[in-house]
Amino acid sequence: MSHENAEPGRGVLYTLPSLFSDTLRTREFSQFFREYDGASFSVRTLDGWSWSSSVVRVPQFIVIFSTRHALDDVIEDASETTLGRLFLEGGVELRGNILILLSVAQYTLRHSEGLSHGLIQTIARMSHEFSRKLIPIHRTSGKHSWHCAPCPLDLPVSFFEPWLGTFLGHSYCCLADDEEGSEAAQRKSFDRACEWLELEQGDRLLDVGCGWGSLLIHAAERYGAYPQGITSTQMQSVSTIERIRRRGLERQCSVEQRDLHLQPYRSREFNKIAHLGIFEQVGTADMPEYLLCLKRMLAPGGLVLLHRLTSSPEGAASMTLLPSDFLSDGISRELQLAERAGFDLVGLESIHAEYEQTLRMWIEHLLDPQLAQSTRVFSNGYRAWMLYLIEVATCLNSGEARVHRLLLRRK
Repeated sequence: MSHENAEPGRGVLYTLPSLFSDTLRTREFSQFFREYDGASFSVRTLDGWSWSSSVVRVPQFIVIFSTRHALDDVIEDASETTLGRLFLEGGVELRGNILILLSVAQYTLRHSEGLSHGLIQTIARMSHEFSRKLIPIHRTSGKHSWHCAPCPLDLPVSFFEPWLGTFLGHSYCCLADDEEGSEAAQRKSFDRACEWLELEQGDRLLDVGCGWGSLLIHAAERYGAYPQGITSTQMQSVSTIERIRRRGLERQCSVEQRDLHLQPYRSREFNKIAHLGIFEQVGTADMPEYLLCLKRMLAPGGLVLLHRLTSSPEGAASMTLLPSDFLSDGISRELQLAERAGFDLVGLESIHAEYEQTLRMWIEHLLDPQLAQSTRVFSNGYRAWMLYLIEVATCLNSGEARVHRLLLRRK
């Protein structure tokens, strides 16, 4: 790879060597980030090269490549695939406050015009693409599968509990009070969901993608409902059954691993249906059929509460690395699909700020060496979830994605 430097209207002044030298790396980093005034960060290699955004401040965030050669490989192929593979294989380490990537990403976006050298293109991807769009969507098998799990969910509960909390709620938290613990904030968010659903004693509730059964237990104990849950994995199912058993709720709650398309419930079996959280999202291509399935299972006048992650009008064009059917082009299309399926819109609320705040909390928990020590045992899962949470948090922070709560009533 060679690089030529020329002034407008002139011939080539010099040709850079095919491999980046330490001097060239340092010069290009310093030149590109000369106006950066955010939190200090550093890029290093384990075999001796390093650069820092500040010569006087201790870096709060560090990107460490295993070797200069590993960094040069990324420069040669500055793609999200290369960076993602390198990170997941352990060729890149992230230390410190990983959320500083957000400010670096915003800087590179503002200064991306005129980028010509592969090295700076790499830095732009390291901060912007790397923090947003590296994790592929691992789909469950089957042509008609409706769950698009962004990261592996078939991990033991001991992986999730340190950063989600013992309540194991995987929806957003109502973090209005900074002194309030995550469990209390999660319970408050479930209370809000139950209030939207007008949940009453004796209601038959279906929780689609119920995770580890937190909403099931909450709805049964606090509201006297009779909830049933659908999990994605056998590990979730086993963990949820054990949690229900410990609370003595076996006659009130149930959970199973089920594909709604292949094994639908009986017609009009439920009064209320919830599909909360964004860990699993139905792809837009499957959304019409999914809504019709929910309608068949719902009693007339019954309510459905959904959390939907969508691309914003500003971000739709740039979100090219996620599968095309993962996010719809805004909430308006979701509402059109719901109306065509036979639902009336009862309530609509923007909750992307709450989700971003919750994702930041989970990221901080994952970074806490004491709180999340057990998660590091599952190195691939840890890295995949870390990148996914950063990706979604950054999309929400930049306005490229939105999360809404939809309450629908069957006509």
